[in-house]
Amino acid sequence: MSNNEIKTSRRTVLCAGAAAVAAVGIAGRAVAQEKIDKSIVMYQDKPHEGQQCDKCLQFVAPNSCTIVAGVISPTGWCGAFAPKP
Repeated sequence: MSNNEIKTSRRTVLCAGAAAVAAVGIAGRAVAQEKIDKSIVMYQDKPHEGQQCDKCLQFVAPNSCTIVAGVISPTGWCGAFAPKP
């Protein structure tokens, strides 16, 4: 095997490895961005015992959530409620 063939082989392996790492990173982000259906977290459009979405760490104004799918009412509530610090 010549030096030229070895360099080409190493380059091919390194490029393939870099592509694999990038693909895993992209796939990991896609999985992390999937949101939970409202029914799974018992979402409701009204507060529960003083807890409501706009007081939750996961709430994104004006009407979204980082973990629950769909439109979220600021005065809604779900079982994934986590109070803001």
